[in-house]
Amino acid sequence: MNGNLDRLLSELILEDLKRQASIVLEKTVTDTGAALPELGFGLQALTLFIRNLNEAYGLDVPPNALLERPNLGAFADHLLQEHKRAILDNFGLSLPPTTGPTPKPDPATIPTTPRSMSPETLQDQVEQEVIRQAADQLSVPARDLNPAREIIELGFTSAIALRFADSISSKYGITIHPGIFFEYTSLKAFTGYLLDVHHEAIRAHYEPNNLSESIDATKDMERIPVIIGTGITGLLISRALSKAQIHHVMLGDPMIGDTPKLGESMNESASIDFLQEFSEFQEYFFDKKEINFYSGNMVALLNLRGKKGHAFYDTYERLGFNPQTEYASMIHIDRLGFDRALFAQVSQSPYCTMIPKLKVTNLDYDEPTETIRKIYLENGRELWPSYVFDATNHVRLLGRMLGIEAEIFNDPRDVFFTHYGQTEEAPHCDDAEPWQHATNILRLEKELDGIEGIAWCIPEGRYISVGISIDSKQVGDLQKEAIIDLMNRAYQRRGLDYLKTFGKRREIMYVPRTRHFLHKQFVGKNWLMAGGSACQIWYPSGSNISISLLASKIAPKLIHENATKWLEIYQQITTNLAKLHWTYDRWSLGECRSRRELGLFARDIYSYGNKRMAIYASTRNGPEYEDVAKEVAASEIPDHAMLGQELRIISVDDLQQQTQELDRARSSLMTYLDSLTERTEEPVFIEVV
Repeated sequence: MNGNLDRLLSELILEDLKRQASIVLEKTVTDTGAALPELGFGLQALTLFIRNLNEAYGLDVPPNALLERPNLGAFADHLLQEHKRAILDNFGLSLPPTTGPTPKPDPATIPTTPRSMSPETLQDQVEQEVIRQAADQLSVPARDLNPAREIIELGFTSAIALRFADSISSKYGITIHPGIFFEYTSLKAFTGYLLDVHHEAIRAHYEPNNLSESIDATKDMERIPVIIGTGITGLLISRALSKAQIHHVMLGDPMIGDTPKLGESMNESASIDFLQEFSEFQEYFFDKKEINFYSGNMVALLNLRGKKGHAFYDTYERLGFNPQTEYASMIHIDRLGFDRALFAQVSQSPYCTMIPKLKVTNLDYDEPTETIRKIYLENGRELWPSYVFDATNHVRLLGRMLGIEAEIFNDPRDVFFTHYGQTEEAPHCDDAEPWQHATNILRLEKELDGIEGIAWCIPEGRYISVGISIDSKQVGDLQKEAIIDLMNRAYQRRGLDYLKTFGKRREIMYVPRTRHFLHKQFVGKNWLMAGGSACQIWYPSGSNISISLLASKIAPKLIHENATKWLEIYQQITTNLAKLHWTYDRWSLGECRSRRELGLFARDIYSYGNKRMAIYASTRNGPEYEDVAKEVAASEIPDHAMLGQELRIISVDDLQQQTQELDRARSSLMTYLDSLTERTEEPVFIEVV
């Protein structure tokens, strides 16, 4: 890596050291040239600072490595010199080639572009766009930029590189990490990277005629179902229509990158549907046996995998489900792997015509009959839909375009989420630890944690998904890294220290000013708001995906049958989810502080779960269960029912003590087994029940 790029990397390290010092010292640190005592570093702060640094970068730097340097700037130079590879890994980067500059892509190796645009013409257009956007970011004329010079020499800083990467990503509908500029160090080399790695997206952007052919191919069908949105909701609906051999169009760019996603913890009905109907994707499913709510100095442990007498178990049995097979466990879903696999399956269907890169600009809507007659696309083309499924989730395309009012549940909230993966050298997480099979929800408190919000930790095998939702007014000058750090420490205070095993952080996703909502109307004569387009509730929950699954189930019926009954059921379940939001909201606002209040909160969660399953059973298990379903839906779980195997409420200290005792017992057992093996020189196998 040359000196210029070293300086850019040093800038990133300095910013991170200032951020970590600010957290430890509880004040804003900006002067990296000041002596450590002047900044306020004492022995305790220094020890904590080094510990946090080692955890973040996967290092083992001793405290005296900082004491031997006069200031943070000198310490940053030391880190860059001694631990460059670990630092690059932390920022999601890799070392660039060491055998000279990145070669110019050979036009012969670039996939041939169909129609009249030659590879040379395509390369020229992309390079001109790259130069233009770089000039915009640098505020200089495009003619003054030499694309062969290194970007650091053109004036790029880490902040400019980040904005430039975002701008290019938005232009072509792809995802560019700013770390790519450590490998492709000039605008010309970066152009080659775009053409090589993202050729299909680039070609589709510059050749709208290919899209016109896709649209023209639908004309013979005259009226055709249209799905707007290609996230998991749109993919589920497309899969259902293809299985029913119904030709349809899906509008939108593929959403199958490697960035973290929301909605990974499934509820009861979604778990059953995924396990039974997506058996080919089982590798992406993980057991969810508990939901753990950390509130103040207590934790409520909701057992989801009970035996005879458990509230869920007995209800399932009454409703016609087999608790031994269909209630084995709820699940978490690895959305990165699952969404990619589902997209590959859906996109290969001969019944699905995918049209990327074109936005819906307007609708021809007949309000008296609640019918969408035409869809207008940004290139001037039109679609004549027989049915429209809005799968745009929080974008709320139909809601906004049709002027449908939504009930807003909360003030704007900012959401930050990411993944932490296991490094190769890290010890494997003990699969027996209870939190490894639980959705772990934490209410952060300002006095204790430095910020107020709702956080979640969802294990997904080799990585964990974590995130936090906070009131937008709280964010202020806090950077997203600092907010994630506060969340990590809050979990550590409650004894859940996932960073010991999961230390490799991925990109932090940031969704500003989000809202929870319920549309006051979400079905029409030939349209339906599916999943999160109709209703958005509590962030870590996959409950919205259960509505998406229901929408996919009824989609073929909406097209071929009189679907009044199915629409009523869809509205019932969606409205029920909105009620569940208020239960969670009560807890998130700190209104469940006593043991009794936590118990009532847990009871309400079970009660709403039973009501959802009652509605679900009436659609799935036949008319003979409709009376039982109505009875279950009208019933309430009594307070005393929550004192059994469904719920434990204990202090965080007691939970930590129990975990430590379990660890000691497990360690003693392993030591004993090792001693037996040494004496017998034969492997010893003991089945633990």
